[in-house]
Amino acid sequence: MFAAGTEWQGRVSIWHRVAVSCAVFASIAAWSAAVRAQEPAAAEVAMSREQFRAGMDAARQNHWEDALRAFTRAYELFPRVPTLLNIGTAQAQTARVVEAAETYRRFLREATSPPASAQRPAAESALRDVERRISRATLTIDGLLDGDTVQLDGRRLPRAMLGSAMPINPGSHTLVVTRGSTEVGRSTFDAAEGATREVSIRAAAIQASAVVTPPASAVVVSTPSTARVVASLSAERAANAHASPPPARGGVLSSPVFWVISGLVVAGGATAGIYFGVFAPRAGSPYIGNLGTGQVTLP
Repeated sequence: MFAAGTEWQGRVSIWHRVAVSCAVFASIAAWSAAVRAQEPAAAEVAMSREQFRAGMDAARQNHWEDALRAFTRAYELFPRVPTLLNIGTAQAQTARVVEAAETYRRFLREATSPPASAQRPAAESALRDVERRISRATLTIDGLLDGDTVQLDGRRLPRAMLGSAMPINPGSHTLVVTRGSTEVGRSTFDAAEGATREVSIRAAAIQASAVVTPPASAVVVSTPSTARVVASLSAERAANAHASPPPARGGVLSSPVFWVISGLVVAGGATAGIYFGVFAPRAGSPYIGNLGTGQVTLP
């Protein structure tokens, strides 16, 4: 029994070593394939070399903006560690000392083997130089709301950088605070090399637009009872709208002069009628007198 168990354990140990060996070989093969996939093509390497030479020519002529663009393109095409030193130097020459310091630190992290490691002392000296040139500013904003956006030189600024001395490049800077699409604060300031200054602005409050509110007497609370009253009033108004309009007041018939004149005209007409009907003689008409009823014929 013991011999059988020992033989079984031996077989398991052998298979375990085989599995581990296969896993190691598979990992090495995958890593080699990834390295080959990350290697730039020959055309990219050639163009990177051309851009590096263009950057060197521009640097010799003190055209540091052109040199910075060329060195940056060369590194993007073929990321060689020594190129970082050239990028950092061009950044320092164009007053981008904050970016230059970070580039030198990156070179020191990655330059761990020859020939790049031979340039570490030069990189450390350049880093100390640009760190002395970095300016600092403490930005304070009063009245800042949660939804406000803070921008420094057109780039959004995290809230964690407010209230503390933050590294900035020397030169002119613009601080802007926006609330939605409205600018509520702005400040332009200058920073000298190696100097520290404080900048404080206030975010102005936005006046709310006026809202027209109906008076309390015009507010109607809808309830079943009020609905019946409103329906009754509506029906009554509709009936009155179709009814004949009442006679207008203040016309001729309501004038007392009209009625006096009308009375005089009527009285005059009656008097004339009596006169012509009683006293005026008419041919062929009976004559009424004290002789009785008769008729007199004139010759």
